[in-house]
Parts: sequence; structure tokens; C-alpha cells
Amino acid sequence: MAVPVSQLLRQHSTNPVQYTGLTTNTDKKWAKEFHPITRLIGHTTLGADGETVYANFDAMAPPLADDDFRVAKHAFPPNERRWRLETEEDCGVWFHTEVSNIVLPAWNDRPAVLQTCQSKPASTTKSIKENVDMIYALADSHLQKRPLVIGEWKRNIIRSKAWLAGNIGTAGTQVNLSRELLKYSCPHVFCFDGQYLLLLQFRAATKEDLKRQDCEVDCWVIPRINTAEGCTLRYAFYRFLAQGFRRCQGLSGGRTPVNGFAPHSREWFSGIPIFQDEHGVLTYTHPQNTDEHAFYRELNVEDGWEDEFENEKAIYQRLAPVQGTVVPVCYGEASCPATDDTGPRALVLSDIGGIGLYEDAAGGLDTEHVEAMLLEALRALTNLGVTHDDSKLDNFRLVREKDRIMVIDFDSSYIMAETDDPEANARSDAKFAAEQYWLAHGGRRPKLM
Repeated sequence: MAVPVSQLLRQHSTNPVQYTGLTTNTDKKWAKEFHPITRLIGHTTLGADGETVYANFDAMAPPLADDDFRVAKHAFPPNERRWRLETEEDCGVWFHTEVSNIVLPAWNDRPAVLQTCQSKPASTTKSIKENVDMIYALADSHLQKRPLVIGEWKRNIIRSKAWLAGNIGTAGTQVNLSRELLKYSCPHVFCFDGQYLLLLQFRAATKEDLKRQDCEVDCWVIPRINTAEGCTLRYAFYRFLAQGFRRCQGLSGGRTPVNGFAPHSREWFSGIPIFQDEHGVLTYTHPQNTDEHAFYRELNVEDGWEDEFENEKAIYQRLAPVQGTVVPVCYGEASCPATDDTGPRALVLSDIGGIGLYEDAAGGLDTEHVEAMLLEALRALTNLGVTHDDSKLDNFRLVREKDRIMVIDFDSSYIMAETDDPEANARSDAKFAAEQYWLAHGGRRPKLM
């Protein structure tokens, strides 16, 4: 029976495994040109019982509302069967069946993630002869060159205590493995050896920093066999994929200006924007001003607006997958001087440009074309479970250069019930707004542009 992915993520695999303990030898000549990992930061701990392994994921982005949407999808547990892990291929098939196939239904769309086996990492700029065991990348053709995570299969090679102690030595199998995992120019790399899942996050501010021997590396080592209270491989792998997605999501944002300040750059391993202050110092903190390149959704001081503000904030989190394309990018909450009309709380949103559908400059479009653009935008919202519920023309911005419509103002929006029909909802709102457009621009069907 299908159950929510969130439920399966918290479950360990229950199919019996015969583990042979045969070991992979990793001493690839091409890996010797890379330095070994020397600065490990461990994020898994052993409980007082000496058996339970816990994981702390604070070094990754926290789960957001779009994660809630993904893990609410339904999936099936693996079929009952028996396993024998003798070869690297056995370990890979086990991981696909018991872990990856459970996680990927959450990533079937919004965004869609594809896995490929025995292929070359597309993120590199130079030719690589060696194939990678596993690549997870966004299905969007424009983003496939930026993999979320890259993985390798081994056999009984990971020495968990050494990795968690932050000291894998200066020679031997663990050092060779660390060199090999640097090859693929990806900050998120994993390795599964039949017993342990090793997750590595290279904290490289730039791609070039990955080559530095002093590059810090976040490390998680999750055992296949853990107690019921311990971290599961499935949950750890979901969080790892989500972190890779946040990186790609951030990097794709480029230098979008906020409050007139474009980021100086973006942190390569996380996608977080980095700004340059008035003294030329690089910082994560956004320099504050109030020009027209970003706008604030301020909190009205009237009764009831506090709830609407919180609602809009939650809706923007829910719409994270379409921020920047269908709705503005929400950069979070800011404090502003209170006025007679507005309180001190505000959401900082990206400047999306364009013109409102109510403006004279928006006239001249065929109403059917406007309705089609409205439907495309509103369908993106309802597909994420959100009803806009405020179809005034000033809440729709026509972005002429891309011939599309973006949506703003979500203080009265709400999450749809499971029984609601997303398509019917989107079509109804699009038709209503298109009729308002028709009336606003003369009550006649305008000519084509």
C-alpha cells in the first residue's frame, strides 16, 4: 500500500542481508593528482548505548515548505526479498532498491530529478575518461550540467571511526578514497560500501577552492544497520539531495538585485548570495537601502493583518520551487521603521519588473492570449497546492520581454484541500482575471500586438 514518502524516509530497510565483507581496493592512478581530505567536520554521533547513530543536519539548509509538499507524495515500500552483498554492483542495486527508489518519488516533479548510472559528470569543463557510478541531476535541460549529487559504490571500504574522528591519516585506503571523491568537481559527493553511507559536503566558496587542501568538508557517516531511533539512510539521502537542490537553486539566481544591491557572488557549495559592503568587505549580510530594485510587503497595523502577513510568508515558502519564475523571490523578513499605516515587519521580495495588467500600457493583447498566460502562472501555483484567491489585475505583472505573467500578493491565498481540483481551480481564476482585463481595456477584444 502506498504511504507518504515522509513515513518511508523514517523507516530502515527490513529486508534481510547476507553481507560477505569482501573489500574493494581503491588505488586509482588518476586520483593521485588530488590532495587528500584533511579538514573534516563530523556531524554524526554515537549514542550512549553504543549502537544508535544520530545525525545533525544543521550544516545543510533547513527543510522548507516545498520539502513538506514533496514528502507528502505517496510511494510504495520495497518488495520483500533477500539480499547478498558480494560485489560493488550488489551494493549499488541494494541502494537503488532500498534507498534511492524510496526517495525519488518525492523528486518526480517540482523539480524533477533524474538519476544516471555509469556516465560522465557533466559539471566539469574538461574531458574525464572515467565514468561515475551515480549522478542525480535536475531534469531541466538547462540545469543538467549542474548535478545535485554524485555517488560511488565500494565494498566494505569506509572506516567510520576515522572519518568521524576527522583524521583519516596520510596514507592508505581512506586517503585514496578521499582523493577519488575530489575528482568530479562537485561539492556534494556520497559513497556507499554496503555497510555505511558516507556523505561529504565540500565547503568550497568557489570551484577553485575545492582543490585547496585546507578546504573544510562536512561529513556524515550513516550505517546501514542502526537502531529504530537512529538516522535512516533514506532520510539522510533525502536531505543530501535537497541540499544539492538548494545549491543549484541559489546558483541559478545569478546576480538578481535586492534593494538595489546585486550579490558580489554566490557561495559555490551552498548557492547563498555574498554581498560586498561599503568598505569592500564580503559578507552574507545584505546592505540595506530602500531604492526601487526590491519592494517590501509591509504589515498593516489594522487588526487581523498579523495573521495575513504570516500566511503570506508561509505561502512563499510553499512556492519556493517557482520563486523567480512565476512569483517573486522571497528573501525573508526584514524590520522597517513603523509608520501610521504600516508596522515594522516586512517581506523583502525581488523586483520582477513588468507592468500590471490594469495599466494602460498592458492593453492591446488578445484576451485569449492573456488568459493562456494567466492559466500557465496560476496552474504553477495550484500544482503546488496553492489557491491565489485574489484575482485583481494589479496582482498580475506582465513581463513583456519573456511574454509571461508573474503573480504577487498572497496574504489571502490558502492551501487547497485534497479534494480540490487544481486544474479546475486554475482555469476558473484565469478566466475571471481575463474577463477583468477585457473590461479594463475597453470592454472589447483588443487587437494582437
